[in-house]
Amino acid sequence: MNERQYEIHTDLALEARERFEGDAGEIPGVSLEEWYEEQARMKVTRVDVLDEQGASLMRKEIGTYITLEADFRDYEEACQKILAHWIRSLLPEGSRKILAVGLGNKELTADSFGPIAVSHLWITGHLAEEGMSVSGISPGVMAQTGMETARIVEGIVRQMRPDALLVMDSLAARSTERLGRTIQLTDTGICPGSGVGNHRRGLNRRTLGIPVIAIGVPTVVGGATIARDTLEGVLSLLCKQCEEDSVLKKMNSTEREMLVRQIAEPRFGALYVTPKDIDETVLHLGAFVADGINTAIYGYLL
Repeated sequence: MNERQYEIHTDLALEARERFEGDAGEIPGVSLEEWYEEQARMKVTRVDVLDEQGASLMRKEIGTYITLEADFRDYEEACQKILAHWIRSLLPEGSRKILAVGLGNKELTADSFGPIAVSHLWITGHLAEEGMSVSGISPGVMAQTGMETARIVEGIVRQMRPDALLVMDSLAARSTERLGRTIQLTDTGICPGSGVGNHRRGLNRRTLGIPVIAIGVPTVVGGATIARDTLEGVLSLLCKQCEEDSVLKKMNSTEREMLVRQIAEPRFGALYVTPKDIDETVLHLGAFVADGINTAIYGYLL
């Protein structure tokens, strides 16, 4: 059985890292730091993919991945300061001309985070002659434009020549608990549509020639994830009750997981689920992340 054939996709490096919890927490070529920001009631996780070996194991690009987990409504001001800090830390020193790109389909609620975030940015590219300036665009999706999003952005980058690109997009998560309460920042860029299996040309330093900072919020989870978690719970319960010489009892955890994948993913792999209050959540997070970017870039004005 091909293990990757039945693997549930996640855009979060944190969740990719969690697949290795059984390996004493150590992955060659990957470093992990976790801490808790008390004033914001926020868990912060930093995953650094250091080399090709780590990238192969994690199935993520080499670079830094920062994950913020919190209730961003209850401690909004404190959370926003931390978000702004990490945006500033990932932006290359000396960056003055920023292009912000909101990926996604603004007509589809669960995919509208990027366009909403861009709509709340302070756009100054047409005004500022000195200091930091931001230009913004929401290029839509291929079904709306008939063009690859990456090609549109490449054309703008060639004409505008920004110092860095800020890309915002909706992501897919492995855990339902992370929907709407997680923000991932990375300096590795992003591949539009990868969260739901529509792999397109990536937006990164390799394709654009400039630093690309991606900010994503998970808004959907695969139906196979929910089915798999349910089946794993059932199997665990059955294993406790079955005889010592039963097939289930003799299977190790990896074999049981592969069995569950084989059953669940072919039936639910193309199904994606989103919370019932996703419209309110995306509106809030779009404005929240935009305010974090505004603070990071124009902080001296606030």
